[in-house]
Amino acid sequence: MGQAQRLAFRYYLPDDYLSKVDRMSMANALEVRVPLLDHRLVQFSLSLPGAMHWQNGAGKQLLRQAVADLLPEEIFTHRKQGFSIPLHRWVTKAYFDLAEELLSESAIRRRGIFNPVAVRHLLDRCQGRQPHHRSLESHHRLSHRLFMLVALELWCQLYLDDLIDRPTEAGRWETQTRERVYE
Repeated sequence: MGQAQRLAFRYYLPDDYLSKVDRMSMANALEVRVPLLDHRLVQFSLSLPGAMHWQNGAGKQLLRQAVADLLPEEIFTHRKQGFSIPLHRWVTKAYFDLAEELLSESAIRRRGIFNPVAVRHLLDRCQGRQPHHRSLESHHRLSHRLFMLVALELWCQLYLDDLIDRPTEAGRWETQTRERVYE
């Protein structure tokens, strides 16, 4: 089993995909089964060479061939859709105010990770102050990109900035961080 497969089995399946399916199916009174996770089928698929999984840039080749005569062509050509929260619908003025503060030009320059001009453009596009023309750049994608930057900056402030300020007091820093997180 490759590293990517191990990662998927250990973390993505139980902590992400399966838990989301479980929660959403229960919330809608649906009974859901995961037949492709039968241990015999998983063992068989993991024994196959990588070329049988991916061909011409498309995955799940053996599965596609097995069900090709059972499903309409649109199933195979439909663009993949993820399952994520509707963050673009939940953002408020307070959220944008926080994002503006955390991702100000001076803060971005001080952190030194991202291009301040690109971050400013993202903030403007998310708030409708600048149009976005690329089809892949939906409000959904923009809001998630902004959320990731806000979360990263908050994480940096919580864990990195305190550590940099007091590198010799690591034990005290861990205690303070733990207290802040659980308050």
